Amino acid sequence: MNLKLKLKTNFDQLEKASIAFIFFTLLISLFVGEGALSTVVFGLSIFGLVVLWGIYLLTADRDFLRWPLAFIIFSIVYLLAQNLNLEASNPLWLFAGLSFFVFGILLIINSLKDTVANKNFELLTFLMGFFIAIRPLIYLLHGKELEQLKSILGFASAFVIATVIYNDNLWERNSFNSKNLIKIIFILILSQIFSQSLKNISF
Repeated sequence: MNLKLKLKTNFDQLEKASIAFIFFTLLISLFVGEGALSTVVFGLSIFGLVVLWGIYLLTADRDFLRWPLAFIIFSIVYLLAQNLNLEASNPLWLFAGLSFFVFGILLIINSLKDTVANKNFELLTFLMGFFIAIRPLIYLLHGKELEQLKSILGFASAFVIATVIYNDNLWERNSFNSKNLIKIIFILILSQIFSQSLKNISF
């Protein structure tokens, strides 16, 4: 039995374990405060993201969406670099945003195709594609007021994506690769919300 077949056989269990590990470490990072320990715990959540990304990439179907999925790794590295306040994170922005923009545009196109075919405009799928496509522009927002806008867009994106995921009628229209891309983007957005916003909460 090759690696891909083993991963597909145990896909649900591996995915759930990886996601649980990511959110467990993110929650722990809120309680340890700022400093070296917080950085280590957040680093563990990044490790969980890399593992989840690896599972998705190794089990991916052979279609165009494998490329945006592959480029998601730059978004994970960018998230880590931002958390460490590394200046080297700036050049990563272009690569980090590429997968978001391409996949978001594809979701918008598919949404419009479904609108024509079904004569019913699905606002949620269109908004999901829109929020994902403009995600690279959000990275450019700086300043106090723009940081607030960034947070609002982050929460709005997470809400729309979560709604699509829990709506079986909309969710099942996506391919295997598309579903995995949506899930890891959703987790990346939540991770960024944790690292930038919730970290300021003191217990």
